Amino acid sequence: MGRAPNKRNASEGAIRLDNNYFREGCVYSDRTFRRRFRMRKPLFYKLEQALLEYNPKYWEQGYDATNKPGHSTKQKMTAALHMLCYGKSADSLDAELAMSETAILDALRHFTHDIVHIFREEYM
Repeated sequence: MGRAPNKRNASEGAIRLDNNYFREGCVYSDRTFRRRFRMRKPLFYKLEQALLEYNPKYWEQGYDATNKPGHSTKQKMTAALHMLCYGKSADSLDAELAMSETAILDALRHFTHDIVHIFREEYM
């Protein structure tokens, strides 16, 4: 018999992330966002839009068989960015983003692959 999955709530993680950084009147200032994400919000939004256009099947928020929402685009991007910018482990991001290690590593793999393909001609 396999192990029981942890009861993460992806939508709560997405709401917490939005409330902290992206909603009107969010908890943290643009200055804090820039420090924590190593970029300004307009660049984050540019990357988000580019990823959604390039690979919507992965980057759009999906739903599981029970119609529960999966991870948001911002959750996936944040996981990848925090691993790349800070060298955080996937395990350390679990509680913050309500994502499993497998989902975080998958986000990192998709992010690096897709960003290279999207911006290769422009920057390389």
